[in-house]
Amino acid sequence: MLEHVQIIEEQGQAKFAVIDFEEYQSIKALLSEPEKLADYLDYLHIQAVKQASSKRHTLAEVKLACGILQAPHGITLEQMDAAIKNRGGSL
Repeated sequence: MLEHVQIIEEQGQAKFAVIDFEEYQSIKALLSEPEKLADYLDYLHIQAVKQASSKRHTLAEVKLACGILQAPHGITLEQMDAAIKNRGGSL
């Protein structure tokens, strides 16, 4: 977004920005719908976080950090509940 912008100056100061009409329409639509704007701001935040840290985590690391258990096949709900309670959680 805003890849091709022409800045018009007046007395050495930026006065106007000229953008592609399709980009204008995209921005107008984005600003007119709060949900789209929130999604776009989330996207920008995620991109900034990605650039700030090169560390990536595997799914297994995330599950471990969140205390998520993966139940083996054949385990009962009661057994899963007991395992979770042993870790300080609840089902």
